[in-house]
Amino acid sequence: MSIEIPKLKHFFPRSVNIKSDKTFIYGPPQSGKTTFALWYAQKFQHVFYMDLATLFSQTLIENAKKALYNVSQKLELLIIDNITLDSIKYCDDIAVSCPCIYIGDIQACPSDFSPLPLLPLSFEEYLSMDSKNLNIDVLLSNFIKDGNSIEMLSLPDYKKREYKWRSMQFGLKDEARALSYMLALQSLKTSTYGIYTHLKQHIKISKDRIYPLMQSLQTNHIVHICKHIDTQNTNKKYKLYFYDFTLSEFADSKHFVRVYENMVFLELVSMGFKLQYSHHCDFIDTTQNMIFLCMPFASIESIAKKIQLIRKREKECGEYLIYIITMSSNHSFDSKAIALDFASLSPLLRLV
Repeated sequence: MSIEIPKLKHFFPRSVNIKSDKTFIYGPPQSGKTTFALWYAQKFQHVFYMDLATLFSQTLIENAKKALYNVSQKLELLIIDNITLDSIKYCDDIAVSCPCIYIGDIQACPSDFSPLPLLPLSFEEYLSMDSKNLNIDVLLSNFIKDGNSIEMLSLPDYKKREYKWRSMQFGLKDEARALSYMLALQSLKTSTYGIYTHLKQHIKISKDRIYPLMQSLQTNHIVHICKHIDTQNTNKKYKLYFYDFTLSEFADSKHFVRVYENMVFLELVSMGFKLQYSHHCDFIDTTQNMIFLCMPFASIESIAKKIQLIRKREKECGEYLIYIITMSSNHSFDSKAIALDFASLSPLLRLV
């Protein structure tokens, strides 16, 4: 119920900070929500941690509340983990004067709490956690192979796949089975109805269920959708991405280009870009006048032809900067078209 906050072996710098006395941390499985809260808790001496997922009965819940009440006078920080729409009711009568951190489903966030989304690691964060001074090419290879979960940094290789699967099952519960069948649609153009049609081939699901399911997955950043730039046309499909680009290893087939596109999308989102797509561009940010293409192994000649095509077909984007994101090429075609390898993406784009 209450625990002595452990001293973390490593400091995991994240791109977010806790700025409110009442913070609700939410996000997909493996994004480091509990780790981040426990790291923050090291600033305090008297901390109470309650994990609602381990309180299986009313008696256990009441005992936990009594333990909390007994230390409430000297308490400096309260952390309640694994809050859901069903379990938030157990927090209603908890009254403490110290700062509080709740962790769970954003749909259960109380109105007086400040929501704080925590996504899995960006590559920039992943690099900052390297304690072995590995070559950046080795780190990128590991990132592509293992994914963006903090736990992947410390687990032995033979445990990583099982851990990833179990984390998805535990974190998503009833939604995990549906998500596992959605993985076949990674980086493809689809619609909520298209997802429904696909899922119906594998599981029993109704139209009434699919729309709230997709809403829940999106609000908790478990899935991401990238809409077409033509927002006036409601018939345009969106592109579907997942919180961990390597989850496709649990799909029937795995396509590296689609995994790579998902990885690039997450990296750009972590940097604050507002992404859409068009017929000729993987991603467009109209607020920054930037176009992004995912071409991991394309030759310089192929990239040059793609740039010409975009400039011919997307005339309204003539003043846009075009970034071609590759696996190994850094090349400047002209002042408005640059090829960057993925490992160089974050630091260079932050200078724009």
